[in-house]
Amino acid sequence: MGGEGRNIVAKIAMVLVVVSLIAFSDGSAVPQNGLKVVASLTPYQSIATEIIGDKGTVESIAAARQDAHFVQAKPSFSITPAR
Repeated sequence: MGGEGRNIVAKIAMVLVVVSLIAFSDGSAVPQNGLKVVASLTPYQSIATEIIGDKGTVESIAAARQDAHFVQAKPSFSITPAR
């Protein structure tokens, strides 16, 4: 696996670790209105949704029909995680 492939796998693994730690905590770290997770792409949204289950909501910045290589950055993308 090339350097770029390993980098992607490492990023996915980090996201899964963080979400798993939050999802499987004793609940003290979960806000009363639930977790709010923002994923960059819909595949990551699906993974995060499966992990956190009913403990929160997950939304994706890019739409499913968008090619990830051509998603144009917008100021609203930085606001999405803050909501």
